[in-house]
Amino acid sequence: MNYGHFGDTYDFVKRGILQLLASCGRWYVHPMFTDDPNAKHYAKDYCRLLGVRAVNCKSFIQSGSNRDDWLAEAAACQNHLFLDPDTGLCFNKNRPKVVDRPKFLMPEELANIAGAHARRDKLTLVYDQSFITNRKRATEKINEKLLWLEKRHIYGFFYRPPKVDHPNFLLVSKDPNILAYAKAVLLASSKLPKDRLISLGD
Repeated sequence: MNYGHFGDTYDFVKRGILQLLASCGRWYVHPMFTDDPNAKHYAKDYCRLLGVRAVNCKSFIQSGSNRDDWLAEAAACQNHLFLDPDTGLCFNKNRPKVVDRPKFLMPEELANIAGAHARRDKLTLVYDQSFITNRKRATEKINEKLLWLEKRHIYGFFYRPPKVDHPNFLLVSKDPNILAYAKAVLLASSKLPKDRLISLGD
């Protein structure tokens, strides 16, 4: 999360989705602050805005820092978890340069977090703004990400808004039953059209 954008429209969308999913259980957040070494001082305001608690983590990371340590508390979280990378989930064959990596969540990192033993029956929500503007290509990218995760026994679906450049979200779990319940909750409580929630092959 880039603290320079704190309080923008996307933050209110994040809050809204977390509120819609509240009946699934307690939610925590890993802010993944990337832009400001003083971000830890703002973490409370950020959590108040989202209406959830933060995991006990180093809220700020610089390039070259130990990402495993940075994300360790996420994998240990025994509640549902929201991950808020600045840009999103990077599935590009050409990985970002070291200086840009803090802005992304890598697929292996998501698999380690969502697939951790402590999280086998928990949900993991990811803010993902890494899509291109071509809608057909974006659909291919969604299926590519979901297939990669499913091969690792992690199941998920995307919330895809009407316009590709609007905020996208990925919800995953090792437990297909809790995931199906969460999807039903989102559809019932939000009254969204079913085609806004994209599962593999849709």
